[in-house]
Amino acid sequence: MVVQLSKHLGEVPLIETLHGVQVRHYTDGKDIVFWLRLRELAFDGLRPQVRRWTELDFRQEIMGQRWWQPDRLWFAERAGRLVGTVTLALRGAPDREQPVVHWLAVLPEYQGHGVGRLLLAHLEKVSWDLGFRDVAVESHCDWRQAIEFYRACGFTG
Repeated sequence: MVVQLSKHLGEVPLIETLHGVQVRHYTDGKDIVFWLRLRELAFDGLRPQVRRWTELDFRQEIMGQRWWQPDRLWFAERAGRLVGTVTLALRGAPDREQPVVHWLAVLPEYQGHGVGRLLLAHLEKVSWDLGFRDVAVESHCDWRQAIEFYRACGFTG
C-alpha cells in the first residue's frame, strides 16, 4: 500500500549548506551507474524489497519520461563519495502538472545527518521557481522511517 503526502510551499524554500557536503546535478551517463549503486545501498534491507534496477530501467523510468531534465536530478557528495540523490518528477497532464519527490535515497550511514533535507530543499526551491506551490511524495506504508522523515519536513496527508 502506498502513502501519499504533500507539502504546501508557503514561501521561497531556503537552501542551507551542510558542512562537507556538495550538491550537484546529473552530468553524464557515468552518473547512471552511481545512481543505481546508491539506490541499491540506500534501499537494501527494506521490506517490502525494492527490486534492483539496470541501466535500461533508469533510462526508461527516468530519462525516458517527458519530465526528465538533468538539472532536476541532484546528487549529494561528501569527500568525493555520492551519499544521496533525489529527482524532481512532474506528474499529471501538462496543464495540471504537480512536482513529485522521486527516488530520494540517502546511504544509511548518512541518514539523520541532514543530507535528505538538503536534497529536498533543492527540489522544493526548483519547484517554487517553476511556479509550483505544492509538492507531493509517495512511499510504501511499511517504510516508516521515510514517512516520518517526510512528516518532519512538513509533508502531511
